[in-house]
Amino acid sequence: MKNLILIALCIYSTYSYSATQEYTRCIKEGVKFDYACAKVEYDHHSKRLKNALDAMLNLRNVNKKDLLKQQEKWVKYRDEACPKNIGVTTTYWQSCVARLTKSRANEVEKIMKKH
Repeated sequence: MKNLILIALCIYSTYSYSATQEYTRCIKEGVKFDYACAKVEYDHHSKRLKNALDAMLNLRNVNKKDLLKQQEKWVKYRDEACPKNIGVTTTYWQSCVARLTKSRANEVEKIMKKH
């Protein structure tokens, strides 16, 4: 059992390091239209968004029901704005999702700072 846990930790740490390394490469080299870079960027901004939403949900003066409805509407908007299966490349789709998620994370973080 210990060996299984150690293997899982090694795989996770390798993935985390690789993702961080890939994100750094993408930023450093200014890679804009590459699936791997777009995926790493999406993952980065998705975590930011999740953290901001979680923090807002923990505030007393925030209507949690409204916040969750707003987020559901945004996900629907994102999915309509970045259609996955209408002949666009997966790179284009991943870039679109990453860009919109970054924008939403910025927006939610800005709102969070006001509270």
